[in-house]
Amino acid sequence: MPAETSTHEEPVAASTSRWRRVVLRLGRLQPHGNPSGLVYGMIVASVVITASTQYENSYPYIIGATALTVAVYWLTHVYCHLLGEAMSGSTRRIQWRSARPTFVAESTVLWGGGIELAAVSIALAFGENAHSSDWVAIVTSIVLLFCWGLLSGVRNGVRSRLVLLDALLGASLGALVALLKLLLK
Repeated sequence: MPAETSTHEEPVAASTSRWRRVVLRLGRLQPHGNPSGLVYGMIVASVVITASTQYENSYPYIIGATALTVAVYWLTHVYCHLLGEAMSGSTRRIQWRSARPTFVAESTVLWGGGIELAAVSIALAFGENAHSSDWVAIVTSIVLLFCWGLLSGVRNGVRSRLVLLDALLGASLGALVALLKLLLK
């Protein structure tokens, strides 16, 4: 059996366990750019959806507020990256010519928010109530953060027990949003 490669081109040995090969195949769905942006976008969107549903807002309001908040966060994230370069002394001032590649690299923030919005929209299309859509966003965050923790460990050849620990730590961020929901009630 020939060695497979993931999106990051690291070889997958034929002796790799089946569950690790499945995780690596799923990792091909990861968008290009800064992977931490996925986490930021998902958590920001999940928090906004959770807060919006507490005030019994309509579905269009929840989607609009979430999309706008994620977009503002993305723009802020890009600006902070450029500002950080200037403040660290790497450049004398903000390098606006570097903005375009930074916008692209940090677009994963939009992907993360988009995943949450898609999950909520699909749930609503299947009859879910707009006011309980926060649980859809929270569960989506928990599951995907767990999966990305698995992917990170598997890609880096970490032992199974430590891969599981990384995945559980990732999922705990989504669980913190559930705690936020309970505190808002």
